[in-house]
Amino acid sequence: MAFGNEIKTSNIQENWLFELTYNSGVIYLSFADYNDGSNFYYGSILNRPSIRETLQLSNSTAKTSNINIDVANFTYQGSPFSEFLFGGSNYFINQQMIVKSVVNYATANIIGYFRVTDISLNEQSIKIDTIAHRPWDFVDIPNVKTAQNRYVPVVYGNYTKNTNTQYNSSDLTDAEFITSLTNDTYFPAEYHISRVGKEEFTTGIHSIGSDAEAAHYDSALDTFIPFTDPTSANAVRTTNHYVTKAKRHFVRGFGHRPDGFTDHHSKWSNEANAHNTNTTDFAQYEQTFTASSSTPSVLEANTANDLDYTFQIPTGTLNQGTMVVELQTQHTVGSNFNSSADTFSVKTYIDYTGTGDSFTEVLVQDHTDGDNSTDNHTITKTFTADDRHPDVIKFGIRRQIVDATGAGTNPISGAVVRVRIKDIKMFPEMLNEEKDGLKGYCAGDGLTNSWDSSAITEIHEAHRDLLIRFAGMVTTTPTNWSTLDSTKDWEIKYWQTKLEPLTKVLERLQYEGGFIFKFKRGNLAEPEYVYIKDSYSSGDIDYTITKADMNDTQVNITSFSNLVTQMNVNYQLHPTGSRYKKTITAKSDTTRTNYNIQTKENIIDVNLDAYTAPDVDAYDNSTDVESANPNDDFFAYYHNLNGSPRILVSGKIINPALYNIDTGDLVSFSDMHPAKAFGKAYTNVVFMITKLSRSPGILQFEAREIGAIS
Repeated sequence: MAFGNEIKTSNIQENWLFELTYNSGVIYLSFADYNDGSNFYYGSILNRPSIRETLQLSNSTAKTSNINIDVANFTYQGSPFSEFLFGGSNYFINQQMIVKSVVNYATANIIGYFRVTDISLNEQSIKIDTIAHRPWDFVDIPNVKTAQNRYVPVVYGNYTKNTNTQYNSSDLTDAEFITSLTNDTYFPAEYHISRVGKEEFTTGIHSIGSDAEAAHYDSALDTFIPFTDPTSANAVRTTNHYVTKAKRHFVRGFGHRPDGFTDHHSKWSNEANAHNTNTTDFAQYEQTFTASSSTPSVLEANTANDLDYTFQIPTGTLNQGTMVVELQTQHTVGSNFNSSADTFSVKTYIDYTGTGDSFTEVLVQDHTDGDNSTDNHTITKTFTADDRHPDVIKFGIRRQIVDATGAGTNPISGAVVRVRIKDIKMFPEMLNEEKDGLKGYCAGDGLTNSWDSSAITEIHEAHRDLLIRFAGMVTTTPTNWSTLDSTKDWEIKYWQTKLEPLTKVLERLQYEGGFIFKFKRGNLAEPEYVYIKDSYSSGDIDYTITKADMNDTQVNITSFSNLVTQMNVNYQLHPTGSRYKKTITAKSDTTRTNYNIQTKENIIDVNLDAYTAPDVDAYDNSTDVESANPNDDFFAYYHNLNGSPRILVSGKIINPALYNIDTGDLVSFSDMHPAKAFGKAYTNVVFMITKLSRSPGILQFEAREIGAIS
């Protein structure tokens, strides 16, 4: 409710009404006796407190001051009022106090909600101390625990799972390669218990109809690998505790290739082609032999040309596995080769231990296989639980060519050996017997909103849902919600797994989302969102203030110490919580040059736990942030507020018609003296009310420059 025409008169008489709730009812107090027809307010308040409200645009928070009232110890119901407040059956501590303003005996307007914290008594009066009362006071989240006394996470945002055909397959070679398991938009799903042959993972307080398959994060491979035999939908375990399930022992199968090689004798070429995922090319061993009287034969040891390929070792224990090596051979016996007497043979060896001590013959080719033929071969090695995942495999070639007919007369000429490695694939199935300390991860979508059940994908949507779901706010649409919702497309992926005051969570989202939540004129029935728009028109201005409307006017410039012209922004929190997936240094070259800011000055590091998009622009040199819209991204928004000096106007409102003014309101100034704020004209400059101090008959303010009318 706003003040009506009663404030437009020059003769304002203002009375404040205090409604103190206790366990059995309400006590009504005021500065002067007042009767609203239903309740009588005892004029027993001796002091004149003030209510201060502040918007801190630099970090997107709103604060309301505490107030204390001194009450005469008057006779109430036949006894001193102090005896009614404490010591009997009445309980006022931690109860609500509503403060209202009555101007010229018109309808009372709520100007604040407070909570009683302390009561003290001296010879003259009673002192009642209060703090600002907000619905989220003394609320912590998460507020649900499992039977094992672990918190059930609160999750927001849309996530994308990795799909693995190994989910329900007995054939390991059907498993997806880690190169296809590229999604990392998971959230932590803590291990719960083993039940009926399955591992259970806690996914949150909400139902997930699909894509809830649990995954393991392999830190060595930096990949989220789905568990085997998972459930696609989660199931309720207890009230507001949902779980997803997978095969016992955290079993997961997948495919991967080597990550490097060592050619010990430089006998091979194009070595990387053996693990580049392209099976049409290859690593190649090629040697040519021509006999002579001095070299009628060649016999190579398989260690004379060995080639190593290395694997990243996955986390966990190998349960089983299959290694597949795709080979291709090609040889030419050369001229003057006598098949009945001469010898031509090529043997390929693999040492799966990588030591060189366990070479196994896997392929033999000789002159009977046909001259100039190209043959493809698949070599399969099976691993069991008694084996370990190989970290190195070694290839060796044993070439034997003998010119038995005599090199001196008709020597073999141009005998060519080619062995090609087209692909190396390992399909391990890993497991973990020990469960302590292990985590699962889930990619099912987070909570839907509490007002129309649609998906929550943006930060401000999650903020409003928290207010409704945990703070008991009504679903009534707050002021400015529609414009905020249409302007802000800042996406969220956020999970709350550890106990934390709801206040901190809300303020974190406000900062990362670039908006402020407050109550208009302190009234809990009038929620509103405040934010900086991309552009303003004259129709956005709530009040125009002139020099005649105020006194004690002062114009300041925001302090240089508060400037932030460079941010090192870390965002897109990794599901493990160990790092951020994106880091950007964003700065304003224009401001830093104009104000002689040195290399190490006016820089802050920012970690964003919920913000995922839009990408933060570097705004360095080629694209200056001065030309960006505030809501383009996180840095652009806060640069508009903190990135350059802004005008501050403060004073005392003396025009009663402006008594409705509130923090977050947009104002302009005209007919000012001096006509300019230093060298800047007031014309078309948009200010926001960021500070108000209300006391009976007095309204002090501060307004901050936030933009311009275009």
